[in-house]
Amino acid sequence: MIPKTAEGPIGETVVIAWKDSVEAVRAVAAAEPFLAKAKRIKLVSITDTGEDESAAAMAGFLTKAGRRIARALLLAQSRDAGEVLLEACMGTGHLLVMGAYGRWRWREWVFGGATEHVLRHTDVPILMVH
Repeated sequence: MIPKTAEGPIGETVVIAWKDSVEAVRAVAAAEPFLAKAKRIKLVSITDTGEDESAAAMAGFLTKAGRRIARALLLAQSRDAGEVLLEACMGTGHLLVMGAYGRWRWREWVFGGATEHVLRHTDVPILMVH
C-alpha cells in the first residue's frame, strides 16, 4: 500500500516490524526484493520486557543471508503498537514491512491493533502479509 502522502523513493530504508508470528515471517520473505536493494534495514521489535529473543534470531538469519541489519527494541509504554511502528518510520524513503492481522480480524476491529492503526494513519508505504 502506498498512501498519497508518501514522499521520495520507496525502500531506501526498510523497517521490519518484527513479531514472532507466521505473518511476520511471510512479510520478511515477501520483502526480499526490497531488502536486496535497501541502503538500510532496521528490524524493530516492540517489547515491554527489554529483550526479544526471536528478533535476535531473525536479525541473525538476515545477517547470515548477507543483509546488514540495525536492531531496535522499542518500548510501547502503554501506547498502541501501530503508533510506535509509525514513529520508527519517520523520514523519507521508508518502507514498513509487517505481518498483518496476527489476531482475529473481528477482534482487531473491536479492540484495535497495530494493523488497523497503521492502515488508518500511515504516511509511509507498507508491505503487509497475512
